[in-house]
Amino acid sequence: MTSTRSLRSAALAAAALAFLATASVSALAQSAGTATLTGRVQNSAAGSSLENARVTIAGSNREAFTDAFGDYRFPALPAGEVTVQVFYTGLAPQTATLKLTAGETAHRDFALAPVTAGKPPQSADGVLKLDQFVVDSARDTNAASIAINEQRFAASIKTVLSTDALGDVIQNNLGEFLKFLPGVDVGTDQMNSVQIGLRGLPSTYTNIALDGDDVNSAGSAGPTRNTLLQAFSLSNASRVEIYKVPTPDMPATLAGGINMISRTAFEASRPEFRFKAYVNQNSHEFNFRRMSGAGDGDDQKQTYHYQPDFDFSYTVPVSKTFGFSVNAVKNDQFGSARRINRNFSTAITAATNPLRSTIDNPYLASLVYNVFPVYEHRYAIGTRVDWKASPVDTLSFSYSGNWLVQDYEQHNFTINAGTNPVSWGDNFTHGRPGSGSATVANTARYVRVRNNILRVNYLC
Repeated sequence: MTSTRSLRSAALAAAALAFLATASVSALAQSAGTATLTGRVQNSAAGSSLENARVTIAGSNREAFTDAFGDYRFPALPAGEVTVQVFYTGLAPQTATLKLTAGETAHRDFALAPVTAGKPPQSADGVLKLDQFVVDSARDTNAASIAINEQRFAASIKTVLSTDALGDVIQNNLGEFLKFLPGVDVGTDQMNSVQIGLRGLPSTYTNIALDGDDVNSAGSAGPTRNTLLQAFSLSNASRVEIYKVPTPDMPATLAGGINMISRTAFEASRPEFRFKAYVNQNSHEFNFRRMSGAGDGDDQKQTYHYQPDFDFSYTVPVSKTFGFSVNAVKNDQFGSARRINRNFSTAITAATNPLRSTIDNPYLASLVYNVFPVYEHRYAIGTRVDWKASPVDTLSFSYSGNWLVQDYEQHNFTINAGTNPVSWGDNFTHGRPGSGSATVANTARYVRVRNNILRVNYLC
């Protein structure tokens, strides 16, 4: 009995070993008969790597999209001759035929050129033959083609804009950048866009993210559920995505969301340095001497209402697997809003007054003259380091720091005629002695807001 069980156990063990050996030999034979294809796709005119370029293997259903580095990877391709096709919206597609050797990793880079509309050829009978019709050709800066391509292959309905598409943006403000788009409602203060709402809903229901991660910003007037824009800057963003229909991997938002994509070190194939210097001055306050106001909370301090400003970015792809980018912004802006409020009334409190005011003949009860000088200083610095440890492992570190210094003053001058006027007309009110008043109120506020975002991202 014991010997029979031992024989059965030995037979089962031998069968299991034979199966594992067969599976191992089959797996080795399969891996030995396949190859891996990798490469990078770039824009030849802009010298930048292309994200979400579509790479396909002709005659099969194999398809891949390039990552933020512009890299693609096809594992387990059959050995032999394969045809690779690369497509990116706004750029001329390319096709290449390669011969893959079993067990090896082949590398093939592609440099796509912008689509150019040449002179249409003329046939023998004099009829002009039109060339391929292109709806929207991309600029050499790659701004338009990035946005179009992102929208084309998006998993949901979204609008994509490159931050280079609209030129200079006031104070690198996200709201100023998006305010002309359909379905975008921007809330402002005396000078700037401070909050964004989508689809007609309050800004409380709009989510704002950086590289897909939710962010928030401290407000200058106290806690709020709104994501305020006062301490945000577009200086470290390469493009902005607006989605109104979230997918399951996105935060649940009622109105939709806005996602800022930070600049990577591989947006350029070679080191690139951009610098801009300027002076920002209000045309209504044009003066090169010191003036009162905007003195760190002191409305009588004499200060210059302009300062030299700058904006720079430095991108360095050290190698194909490592790179970094640095950017910084200094922006100063002085503005002064003036407002006059006239308040009319039909109420007369004194019963002894024979005059009566009606809706057709009200009297001017008060006049308020407001002056709001605001001096804002914005500073932003950002950096990102990308390291591709292996074809499938990527480690990224990014930091974005934004500072807002706001010197806000409010001067109110109010004249009140009282509620028992002697007489009035179309352009005057004669108040009764002792019932009127004149008041002056001054408010000075010095605000500092800081917003720091630190991210470490690992993709595998």
